[in-house]
Amino acid sequence: SRTSEMALITVVWQTFSDTFKNDLALSTFEFGWMLGVLPLYYALSVSTFVCLLRLVEKNIPAKQLVAAVFTSTQKTLAFGLPLLQTIFQGNEALGIISAPLLVYHPMQMLAGALMQTKAVKMIANEKNDRGTDN
Repeated sequence: SRTSEMALITVVWQTFSDTFKNDLALSTFEFGWMLGVLPLYYALSVSTFVCLLRLVEKNIPAKQLVAAVFTSTQKTLAFGLPLLQTIFQGNEALGIISAPLLVYHPMQMLAGALMQTKAVKMIANEKNDRGTDN
């Protein structure tokens, strides 16, 4: 809903503001390393999830597979930021603690946008193979 979207945007804005107001405290090397490692972690997470899901449900429909992939990995910011803010409230290192999450979420969105075309084709191909609109 629009209310939950606005709440999430407010949380993200507040965390970004707090992070940069209190000094990020990451060197250029550390920030670059984080930008290099997080995409690998995301790819490994998604791949592992898909493999495990297919082990459990061998003939999972494409629609369900796509929905599972997108919903299994996309909740970190909505859940993670309020949790970090609660646990580390008042800690001057909150910026550095939340930095990976602040980078990870936009990366998830970019990866999701890049995977969208393949997901649509996968669902369309399954429909054509089955000859159904389900």
